[in-house]
Amino acid sequence: MRFQIEELRQADGVGPYLQWVEPAVGEIYPQERGPESGSSARNFLVKSLGQKESVYLLGREEKTGKFAGFLFIARREDSFLATSSPFAYLLFTHPDFRRLGLAASLLVEGEKVLKERGLTKLIAPATHNDDAIISMGERRGYLREREYMVKEL
Repeated sequence: MRFQIEELRQADGVGPYLQWVEPAVGEIYPQERGPESGSSARNFLVKSLGQKESVYLLGREEKTGKFAGFLFIARREDSFLATSSPFAYLLFTHPDFRRLGLAASLLVEGEKVLKERGLTKLIAPATHNDDAIISMGERRGYLREREYMVKEL
C-alpha cells in the first residue's frame, strides 16, 4: 500500500484533521489523558504551526485519499538547561493502516523537513514497553538517551 504525505503549514488548513489529535493523545499518552488533554494538545498544535521546529505531516492512502495517520513535531524547551529541540509529540497511525510502513515514512519526511530548515536533532519519545516504536526507532538510527522514572502519588 502506498501513502501520500503532505505538510500542513498554517493553522487555517488543519481544522478537519484536529479530530484525530484527541484519539492519538489518548492512545499515546493514556496515563496523561484527562478531560482537557485533547483540547490542550489541539491548542498547542495550532499555536506551534509556523515555527521553525514545527512540522505537521498528514498521511493518506494514495488511491482513496483516506486519512491514515500523522506526525506532529514541535519545539520542546528544557528551561533548566536552557535548550530546545524538535520533539515528536504525536506519531499516530490509524488502526486500519498499521504495520504498513506509514509511521516510518512520516518520520523520514519529518526528518527531511527539519534538515531543510537547518535543524540537526529530533527527539522521539518511546515508552519503555513500546517494543514496536523502539524497534522502528533503532532501525532508523535513533539512540536511547534518557529514561525517566515515574511514581503515581
